[in-house]
Amino acid sequence: MSEDLINYIRTHLNSGYNKQEIKQHLLNNGWANEQIDNAFEQVNNYKNSQNKKRFNWLWIILPILIIVIGTIFWLYFTNYNKESNNIKNSLTKPNSQQIKEQTQEICVEEWVCSDWSSCASGSQTRTCTDTNSCGTANNKPDEQKNCDAQETVQQLTDCDNTGILIDFSQQSIEMENEDNYNCFANLIENCQKAKLVHEIDIRGLLGVNQKYSNYYELKGLQSGKCELYVKMNSYDSFSYTDSAVQNLLNSGMSQEEINQQEQEFFDRFQQLVGRDGVCKYSNPLHIKDHLDDFREGHISGSTEDRGLPNADECSGLIFEFVVETTS
Repeated sequence: MSEDLINYIRTHLNSGYNKQEIKQHLLNNGWANEQIDNAFEQVNNYKNSQNKKRFNWLWIILPILIIVIGTIFWLYFTNYNKESNNIKNSLTKPNSQQIKEQTQEICVEEWVCSDWSSCASGSQTRTCTDTNSCGTANNKPDEQKNCDAQETVQQLTDCDNTGILIDFSQQSIEMENEDNYNCFANLIENCQKAKLVHEIDIRGLLGVNQKYSNYYELKGLQSGKCELYVKMNSYDSFSYTDSAVQNLLNSGMSQEEINQQEQEFFDRFQQLVGRDGVCKYSNPLHIKDHLDDFREGHISGSTEDRGLPNADECSGLIFEFVVETTS
């Protein structure tokens, strides 16, 4: 019997061809009918022997699988009964330790932290509180970190606007929105970034009444010095006091000439609007001293310094403007 014939039949049966198709093809190629039938018989005998082997192995493996599965179920239910008894005992006989442990498992820390403080002596701090009061600090955020004052990023605080009326003839001072002034003043010591619009109404200083508005902005520390930016927002009015007008009349000026002179000064001060400048301070508290002096009515009419008092240096067009008025 040709082994090639048997392999040919086995291969094509596995490929899906039926017996009749294979046999007809072999007859057409010169194979005898008896040879073909014997080869098919050999193939069938081989299949039957393989099935018997598989069947024998199944009877060997099946009892082993039954024993293994039975053992697994027995162990599972034994352990389950033990766990059930433990749970039952813990529910029926609670104690303070169990309650404490269960409470600790349930409590989840929820930390809320304040903003970082300004950089001082190379360190920043903040306060963090657990809103759930778990009594643990496993996930507590850092409350202190190192910093460089030059690199600390600060948010600009908008202190809005404040107003002051200083009447030298009545010796009175009135503040408006003083909380906004304090907002700005309190940030000066550490030179934290902030801005403020200061509306000023001065009456009777050197025989003149003036009303104008300045914009102040703390720029923060630059090269170890606190920078204050100043800009005149508006210049609203200029006039002589009644006593100054009388002195001018007594000197021979007419009312028309006085009015014209007031307009000239107003026009010249109007040129200050939009002008700005920067002053630098080694000690930021000198800025606060200047603002506090102003709030208390300690104002000088001199413009010789071309800058703000106690500043290390000032630069900008606003400090290059000089006007002399009649007293």
